[in-house]
Amino acid sequence: MVSTLTDIDDARMMVLQHAVCLESESVSLPDALDRVLAANVDCADPVPPFDSSAMDGFALRSTDVHDATAQPWPDLTLEECSSAIEDLHLRWHAILEGLSPEKLAGDLTYLSLKGTENKTPIQDVLMHLVLHSAYHRGQVAAAVREAGGKPAPTDYAVYLRGAKK
Repeated sequence: MVSTLTDIDDARMMVLQHAVCLESESVSLPDALDRVLAANVDCADPVPPFDSSAMDGFALRSTDVHDATAQPWPDLTLEECSSAIEDLHLRWHAILEGLSPEKLAGDLTYLSLKGTENKTPIQDVLMHLVLHSAYHRGQVAAAVREAGGKPAPTDYAVYLRGAKK
């Protein structure tokens, strides 16, 4: 299957034609599923309080996955993507609905890539999950700049201002 890339301005226009501006509101963490932050979340101290780029990755052993057939980037139809997103949505709801304040404060125990056991409060793991995409948007923007290009804006507030025009 051969496909061509859509021009960035055309792609942006297609997205903005279907975008709807929403009012902001405060909601509990379980109700935050499928929502977008309306403002930056600022922290007084670095979280975690140490360099953490080494934490990016997957905790897998090659012996556990050498026969795996799943592709990290499967070639899915739009309908298959929609079904996968719906499944993910339901699974997140099941996880978040089961979280009480006590469970959120409880630890998630896991092994690092070096085999060291770590314990991190579930609420911190979820905060990392929510904020981590900003880290990768920054990486992409830096790579585009390094290559001599101008990165597309990825800030949600900038997106909303553009959508209102």
